[in-house]
Amino acid sequence: MTDELTIRAAAQGDIGPLTMIMQECMQHYFGTGAGGAQAAQALLGAGARSVETVVAFVGEEAVGFATFAVVYPGPEGRGTLYMKDLFVSGNARSRNLGRRLMAHLGGVAAARGCIRFDWTAETSNPRALAFYDRIGAARVEEKVYFRLEGARLQAFIAEGAE
Repeated sequence: MTDELTIRAAAQGDIGPLTMIMQECMQHYFGTGAGGAQAAQALLGAGARSVETVVAFVGEEAVGFATFAVVYPGPEGRGTLYMKDLFVSGNARSRNLGRRLMAHLGGVAAARGCIRFDWTAETSNPRALAFYDRIGAARVEEKVYFRLEGARLQAFIAEGAE
């Protein structure tokens, strides 16, 4: 990786590189790259989006991305930047790119007047946990992460419609 790293907001013209890195991400976490093109299109497609994306490039190659949203309300009525995903390509890991993506998002949070920068991590991902510990992030033990999916989500929707 001899070219300089560039981190910037994803644009419509980034659909190809974002699709490639998204497929690698899907393969890494779910065992198949299927859905990568659909995810990239959803992030960059027309219409209102509730999430933003930054992409890290070395030359023309996308080597990482992060997705995030600024949510309200937060303490003092200010926003919280919530990072949904952070991913660095396998061939680009251990080169400080994740830290640089995080620092970029920290700058976005500061520029938008956010009071916090929050995210979650899987307890089954010790490398991610160690990385977040190394950058000095505090673990928020008093929070519990919830999820509805699949059949339970459908049942809940049906119950709420009654």
